[in-house]
Amino acid sequence: MSFHSPTLSPLILSGLRNKKITELVLRTLAEDLATFKTPKANELAQITMEKLMGADENYPIAARSLALEVYPNWEGQDVRHLYHQYNWEVERKGSAATAAAHVTGTSLLDIGGGPGTFSLELLKMRPSLKISVADIHDWRNEDARANPSIGFQQMSIGKAFPIADKSFDTGTLLYVLHHVESDHDEFLKECARCVKQCLILFEDVKVSTTDLGIKSPAFTARPLEADFLRLNLSEQAEFIALVDYICNHIASRELSMPVPGRYYELHELREKLVSLFPTAEVKTFFHGIYDTKCYPNPEAMYVVKFQNGRAA
Repeated sequence: MSFHSPTLSPLILSGLRNKKITELVLRTLAEDLATFKTPKANELAQITMEKLMGADENYPIAARSLALEVYPNWEGQDVRHLYHQYNWEVERKGSAATAAAHVTGTSLLDIGGGPGTFSLELLKMRPSLKISVADIHDWRNEDARANPSIGFQQMSIGKAFPIADKSFDTGTLLYVLHHVESDHDEFLKECARCVKQCLILFEDVKVSTTDLGIKSPAFTARPLEADFLRLNLSEQAEFIALVDYICNHIASRELSMPVPGRYYELHELREKLVSLFPTAEVKTFFHGIYDTKCYPNPEAMYVVKFQNGRAA
């Protein structure tokens, strides 16, 4: 396995040093692992947090040890496999169901689409779509590679995509933006350049309690969600960064994944999109999988509809 030092936000270490954050992350991780059907989930969550906190500023070394030595054979199970199954069966399926009504046209660019599971789920609802997964490597799983409706497009973050203007009707970014180390404005404009009609983004967001009405009139926060919402915005960023790091570097074993910690407040990202694309219609939605998701932090979907099929 190749390994290099990725960009890691200082929010991760400050979160590890904040008892309020580590206690909430421990509870979240235990619930996550149980949801993935991990044996002895509470014990593994405790071991994970103790090793990371004990390592302090050397937490990347502890994370690598957990990812390569503990998680691959925990009680006879590879937690990475369990995590990816959950990610596909719940996260990607839920995201596809939420996005499907907003997908326009017959072609879609799945930017940062990784294994292609979102594309596979979307095709179940929109079988006429032609999809290209764009990523820095071809990580498509066997099902995605075998599907004639899913192609692959090589891309490099921070550089122009090798894609002609308005080549696709719709573009999607599933939890990609907060991993982008380059300028977000330029990245979003480059994504929009490639599409004619619509750009759909899913992101982890910070949020105030006054925004919960957007989610559901009948929403009642679970204990983890209620405790997350008691955090101020800076603390929310620490929590999201630490969970993001654990999920990517330890549970998923993506040791080179950047975690730059660039998380937006719910309205902040909408305002950015409105500013970047002033002639477009921008709508904001809470992600629609809350009955089954386990992370307590809110997730939002942004739909950017370009006027007359033109990305302004």
